[in-house]
Amino acid sequence: MSRQHTASTVAVKGDRLFLQIPALPSQVGNARHAVTDFLRYQGWPQIDTDAVGLAVGEAGSNAVCYGKQDTSAAVVSIMCTLLSPMCLQIEVRNQGAEFRPNLDKLCSLPDHDATHGRGFALMQYLMDEMQVFQEGSETVVRLTKSRTL
Repeated sequence: MSRQHTASTVAVKGDRLFLQIPALPSQVGNARHAVTDFLRYQGWPQIDTDAVGLAVGEAGSNAVCYGKQDTSAAVVSIMCTLLSPMCLQIEVRNQGAEFRPNLDKLCSLPDHDATHGRGFALMQYLMDEMQVFQEGSETVVRLTKSRTL
C-alpha cells in the first residue's frame, strides 16, 4: 500500500509550538529536532532539551507505530506549551484504537534481550510526569518537564 507523504505543519506562537507530521517513521526525527530547537530558543539548558527530545522521539515513534495507519492522511500532532518559564508540557496525539495502558507494566524494563518495549520506561524516567489517556478518538501522551536550574 502506498502512502501519500504530506508536508509537516509547524506553528510557533510565543510560548507554544504546534507540529503536525505525517504518521511516518521518517518524520519523527524532524519533530524531535523542532521541539529541541524550540526549547533552545526559549533558553532551556541542553540537559533538558536532550531529555525532552528523547521522550518526544519515543512518544512520536509509538504514535506512528500504533496509531491509525489505514489512511494516507494519518497524522501525529505534537503540542509543546511552556506553562511557565520553568515548566513544559508536551502532548503527542494520534488517531487509533483505544489504548488504556497499565503504566506500571509498561514502565518496567523488558528482559535484556527484548527488541522493543523501553519507550514508556524512558519517558517516565526523563520526564517529571507522564500520562496516557484517550480523548475522543485520540490517544494522548502528556509529558511534563521542569527546567533544570
